[in-house]
Amino acid sequence: MNKKWIVITSIQNHKKALEQFDNKQDWKLIVVGDRKGPDTNPINNGVFLHIDKQKNLGYAYAEECPENHYARKNIGYLKAFQNNAEVIAESDDDNLPMKNWGVDIDFSIRDLHKVSGFGFYNVYKIFTDKHIWPRGYPLDQIKVDNLSISHQNSSTSVAVWQGLADKDPDVDAIYRLTLGDEVCFNAGEVVLGEGVYCPFNSQNTFWSKSAFLFMYLPSTVAFRYTDILRGYVCQRLLWKNNENLGFLTPSVVQERNFHDLQEDFIGEISMYTTVNKVIDLLSSIDLKELNDKDAMIKVYSELHKIGVVEYDEMTLLKLWLTDAEKVLRR
Repeated sequence: MNKKWIVITSIQNHKKALEQFDNKQDWKLIVVGDRKGPDTNPINNGVFLHIDKQKNLGYAYAEECPENHYARKNIGYLKAFQNNAEVIAESDDDNLPMKNWGVDIDFSIRDLHKVSGFGFYNVYKIFTDKHIWPRGYPLDQIKVDNLSISHQNSSTSVAVWQGLADKDPDVDAIYRLTLGDEVCFNAGEVVLGEGVYCPFNSQNTFWSKSAFLFMYLPSTVAFRYTDILRGYVCQRLLWKNNENLGFLTPSVVQERNFHDLQEDFIGEISMYTTVNKVIDLLSSIDLKELNDKDAMIKVYSELHKIGVVEYDEMTLLKLWLTDAEKVLRR
């Protein structure tokens, strides 16, 4: 069985990115459809999960997952787990892989450039001198230099790598409406130490098996928030296991699908207004002695209490975790 899988959601019957990922040597592609499409299989070599077939996969989560929502990607993760994945990459259908995509992804413990301290750090500063920030970065921190931050090389374990995207990188609607510059990032790699937060997305991300349970995308938040919230939760849970998040040299070019930027802004408002209290919660929550499943449930239960996710999130999360544990044990 193939050990390296790619998971992408799409509603398109044909996209150049899908074709290119479908032909990646040593990788196998899963495309997760939704009610809007695709109508027919858009790839030749991978696995296409048509919306009408997803409830037949044997996952309790698929019975309850809302339609027309990015969180249907969770079904693709389960399928990759079931297919004995050791590494999972995820992207979107408007990200074109470069020649270096997926090459030499290394999860081993080794000396890496590490950012230490506490609070927020804009990782994009490592890769460009341009004034730019990632989607999900708190607005009140954009112009703030975190004086607690230090840089050094240290022996570090990375469980999740976020590859950057060139041309139209992952930024918020405020950036696109006010600046909107195209950016090509410099090469490099950096790891965030425990206590240092920076948002990461689902557009070009590589996951080791030790972090698979943390891939869960919440359904009861806005589309523009779901992977950002997932990312912040993931960082906190990685630290519980003495693992870290890293950022890598660009390996995709985003040729962005059409977006109404005003609609994007509206969809991001809950992110702008709650991200600080999410980090306050994650920084104070006690997860000692909890296994990954129980830690996930505790975090999302607390997120519900502060009004970030809805009550239904707990039902969906528990179904997904049960499915994930079942297929990962096979």
